[in-house]
Amino acid sequence: MALKMEDIVSLCKRRGYVFQVTSAAFLSPLLWCGAQEARAQSPYVIESQKQPGQKPVLFKLKNAKTGQILWSHAAASEDIIVWSPNRRALLIDTGRGFHLWREGHRLRNFAIPARTFFDYSMGFVWSPDNQRILVRFGASASSDFDAARMFCLKLGRGDSYKYLTTDALYPVRKMAWRDRRTALYWLVKMENGTVDKKPRVWRVP
Repeated sequence: MALKMEDIVSLCKRRGYVFQVTSAAFLSPLLWCGAQEARAQSPYVIESQKQPGQKPVLFKLKNAKTGQILWSHAAASEDIIVWSPNRRALLIDTGRGFHLWREGHRLRNFAIPARTFFDYSMGFVWSPDNQRILVRFGASASSDFDAARMFCLKLGRGDSYKYLTTDALYPVRKMAWRDRRTALYWLVKMENGTVDKKPRVWRVP
């Protein structure tokens, strides 16, 4: 079942995204993590179309000039596309993990780390240099309070990657980048729901 527009907007806000909705209102919106991404000229475009079945949206990544289809991916109505700032990479946020594509590489599925402790993905933010992604992962109870553990997914050469985190990065309500290596995050107090007025700083290794 396709989501209603108000459901899509609510979903985006819960995951902390800035969004721009496609003309096909029944489909998941294409999202940007900031103004810099919206200004970037992409050599790639995403085409979305309806299809029958449990995953009613078909995403197709195309070369913007030639129209060549690089890959297709069946998605749920609530799946969200998050472009990198240079628009040469993207991830598909499923709410329970994500798929990641980078120029020159295949579309790859990423599971949530430490499944014993985390059930949900709760938002992603690309770094300005396109090499790191801030991720919030939460459990059933903590997600009710919009509180999550923050990780950084560090992208290496080829298909290599590494998750980074510390015990200090919980419970996180908001996250952002100050520069390509410096992450900002705001903790929430679980007992009353108040959020830090000033962000804390994490210098990502």
